[in-house]
Amino acid sequence: MWNGDELKLGEYLAFIGFDGDRSPSLDTLRRLQRGHVLNIKWENLDAVLHKHVALDIPAVQAKLLREPRGGYCYEHVALFAAVLERLGFDFFGIQGRVQMGATTIRPATHGMLVVRLDGQQWLCDVGFGTSPLAPIRIVDEDTINDGSWTYQLLRGEVTPRADGWTLSEAAGDGTQPGWMSRYTFVLEPQYPIDYRAASYFVASSPHSPFSTRVFVQKIAPDHAYILDHRELHDIRPGVGRDTQRLSPEEVLVTLREIFGIELGVDDSRLLLQRLTEQ
Repeated sequence: MWNGDELKLGEYLAFIGFDGDRSPSLDTLRRLQRGHVLNIKWENLDAVLHKHVALDIPAVQAKLLREPRGGYCYEHVALFAAVLERLGFDFFGIQGRVQMGATTIRPATHGMLVVRLDGQQWLCDVGFGTSPLAPIRIVDEDTINDGSWTYQLLRGEVTPRADGWTLSEAAGDGTQPGWMSRYTFVLEPQYPIDYRAASYFVASSPHSPFSTRVFVQKIAPDHAYILDHRELHDIRPGVGRDTQRLSPEEVLVTLREIFGIELGVDDSRLLLQRLTEQ
């Protein structure tokens, strides 16, 4: 179903630095997620520049592993699902409604995977950009720490009369702790065709922020960088964030020097145009 037969598994494992046991265990899953999140870039530039994002495995693998580029959630989840399928994991896809301070109900446009292991279910979100470095067990938890970053997963009403889950991240400046809801989700299985339909909206609709506004993210154990169009945020867990306003030309430099993303001449020119339009 997830086109694992089209994946060059050895290339993927080498890219994320995975060289251990490949059995479908929790330890393997944890090492895969950490390696994926820390090593594969996250960005939405194809949506902003071309209003199209390819999700077939050969195209995704070439872009995310061989080019100086990255991808957004549906590209990441397509690749990670192919890996899990090849390694024999039992899993299914889900979609979440990203909130991040929103006061209205948003469409379900964030792809994730749920892995079943030993009677428990684990949320694997490798495509949020600043994604958790480890799978999260799907149970009511006050706090969850992946070794660097802190989250909260709670069950409850996520939309009117709909029970589900809310994943929140620790927010605040390090001295005034609080929680910000990242997204809500229900455990309704999704399939590759569902991801393609949602990705089409995210990449091409004028109602999608991802089709008009540049987002690039990079996470490490001790900090995260988020480029929100022309604002660069440097975030440190338990400390806070520094924000810098960039010129369009500085955005291109930042993509290369901080995120390791290199655009061709035509795309660079088009991106400068997009950045000056807002």
